[in-house]
Amino acid sequence: AGVYNGHAVGALIDIVALPKINAYDATVLAMDANGALLYCAPEVAPRALPLAAPELGWSGIAAFTLDVDKRNLYVLDAQAGMVWMYGGNLLDFASLPAMFFGKQVPENMRQAVDLAVNGDDLYLLFQDGHVTACTLSRLDVQPTRCRDPLTMVDNRLQRKSGPTLMDGRFTALTFASPPDPSLYFLEPNTQAIYRFSPRAEGLFLQGQFRAESRFARRQFSVPASAFTFSPDRRLFLCVGDQVYYAADVP
Repeated sequence: AGVYNGHAVGALIDIVALPKINAYDATVLAMDANGALLYCAPEVAPRALPLAAPELGWSGIAAFTLDVDKRNLYVLDAQAGMVWMYGGNLLDFASLPAMFFGKQVPENMRQAVDLAVNGDDLYLLFQDGHVTACTLSRLDVQPTRCRDPLTMVDNRLQRKSGPTLMDGRFTALTFASPPDPSLYFLEPNTQAIYRFSPRAEGLFLQGQFRAESRFARRQFSVPASAFTFSPDRRLFLCVGDQVYYAADVP
């Protein structure tokens, strides 16, 4: 937070890593709750740029993301029950936003905490751990439709499928780098990453990534707070004041 090139930036609410080629030669893009962007790079003064706000302004931005192609930016204004789309020219998001939802808006949008986008498919994660999937329609005759809640298909013994998992209360989700179509979720209390395959019928659980049990008992004393993937398939996990990583994650 601070004042950069004449623009005030409040407390940062989310960050994303950027591809090497972009308008500001930045490596990280951050955002505050009022839609101010902060482009950051090593040993260079950060550059702040405010997003063009919707006509009624912002109510309370909870998160933002780039789609898997790193071209468009999506802003979750949970308090307003909206997701806004910005087209990017070399990650310069100067245009006015478009609304993602049409007449069908998912229920309890104020409880949404995170989002991930792959092509025209948007996935929203809610505080209770359930997920809503919406597919953007680019045709006037066909509205954007949502599946709310999306079924999590759990084929493990003595487990049940449903809108949430019995052993998972997720706080974040993301896609890995293309062409991997899997969705990954953070379960903070067990410091685990759950991998799902998105399909029309729901999200199919494919497996989990966890630290070896002896390592976890020795190193993990608090819940995990964040995770992400690098383009070369490294998984980074933040626990307490440390960041751990695993290479060659399938």
